[in-house]
Amino acid sequence: MSSQPPRDRYLRNSVATNAGIGADRTSINGNNNSSHAGSLPEDIPGVDKMLSDAMKDMSTNERDKAYEEIHGVAEIVHETDDLIVRSVSQLKECLHGISVKPAFDLAWKQNQDYVTDHDFCLMFLRADCFDAAKAAARMVQFLEVKLSIWGEDKLTTRITMSDFGPSGVKALHTIKSMQACPYRDRAGRLIVVSIDKDHQEHIQNDPDDAYLDGRVFWYFAMSLVADDEETQKKGLVFIAYALGLEVADGIREFFWLHTRIGIALPVRVGAFHYCMDKLAVQPIIQLMAFGMDRKILSRMRLFVGGDVECQYHLTTYGISPDCIPLTSTNKVKAAHIDAWIKRRKRVESDPESCRDLIEFPSMNDVLVVTGNDLVQRGGYDSYCMFVESRVEAYMNARNKEQFLDGLVASATSLTRFLERDEAEDGFWRLARPAAVRSKICNSLRRLATKRRKQPHAVQEGTRRRAVLDPPVETDVNIHVNAGSSTATNLERNPYAERNGCGCRCFSSS
Repeated sequence: MSSQPPRDRYLRNSVATNAGIGADRTSINGNNNSSHAGSLPEDIPGVDKMLSDAMKDMSTNERDKAYEEIHGVAEIVHETDDLIVRSVSQLKECLHGISVKPAFDLAWKQNQDYVTDHDFCLMFLRADCFDAAKAAARMVQFLEVKLSIWGEDKLTTRITMSDFGPSGVKALHTIKSMQACPYRDRAGRLIVVSIDKDHQEHIQNDPDDAYLDGRVFWYFAMSLVADDEETQKKGLVFIAYALGLEVADGIREFFWLHTRIGIALPVRVGAFHYCMDKLAVQPIIQLMAFGMDRKILSRMRLFVGGDVECQYHLTTYGISPDCIPLTSTNKVKAAHIDAWIKRRKRVESDPESCRDLIEFPSMNDVLVVTGNDLVQRGGYDSYCMFVESRVEAYMNARNKEQFLDGLVASATSLTRFLERDEAEDGFWRLARPAAVRSKICNSLRRLATKRRKQPHAVQEGTRRRAVLDPPVETDVNIHVNAGSSTATNLERNPYAERNGCGCRCFSSS
């Protein structure tokens, strides 16, 4: 019998142990079954026990950080040049101290520049809050998993859409189970949603889709992380929406494969929400929890109920029901994933044209668009407060054109104004000064007209809104001194919205 290939061995080393990654959770079995997920573990503890053990083993400070990160109020690491240089050096030392790392050794032989690239190393350090030992263990595991699902030829290359072949590109269009919301949460994190029932339908139709779907998951996740510095720093929120999921043949192998991929990716999962409508899927949750480290387990929350109940639970964590890409008839919405595929094709065919474009606006951005989408963004609430605080000065200004010039310069220096790119593929770009000026001017005129007709309507309406609606947390603060022609600093006011400036949802018209 031939010896076990290097990529099938356990990563047994002191660095992985110190990083909290046990040898029983870092193996990749590369047998040639249809799932390519390897042998499933046996004698797995219960979910409740694993979750409680994860919290029990943490210090009080670690528990507080876990709760803060789940709710999106945790502080990110303040990066300095000295911290980055020192951490990258420590990472290389930790990698040198790992004795068994066959995939890493193979990658080193193929292309040293790939594994020593500064941006590549920085991804793993950010994923583990600049803990060099954990980052080294994650990088080793990352290369092991990549070798397992992509093979030696793709080990040291960046995966692109062309690597899938004709059938894979078709799969990207048909497998819409994994999607990223077009906007971030209040902490600036991406929200990624997996519709598990849709995964199951693909596997039942074609068992080979389990392996192909694993490749799609890899490509999808790495495309979100590799070029997005904000996601690397702040992490993401993952929602597994498993309503309607059944424990059928091949589904456990599929989720085991996805778990192995997920924990190896260079991104921090700030919160993991699992929504289900029946406890019969507990064996799947049990298997997934077994494959996770204690850091992810401590940030895992389980919800049981129907669509309304699960989406209500998500709102308590600041996640809007609009993030779930399902129609009222539980059909998967394809608009966001189709736009993402268009963006990936554009980035891979002409990366220079996309260098200054923005794929996912942050919470403090002001979007200069028409329509009624993204109405609850913190940037918009802050913009409304900005406009309301300047309306008196605008009404009393003798030279309104000059006043607007100074106001536009102040606003654009304090926050970003974005407009959709002309290609209409979901990318954003910095708004043209004329568009920003038009937006601010129209908002001021509407509010000035309203104040002339009803001098106290705005203030009374704002107070009524404050009584009826709870405060909305935002990351942006816009405050302007009403007696000055320039903005001083930013202050939050979530109630100035439609009652204040009179604009409907970022409308510039």
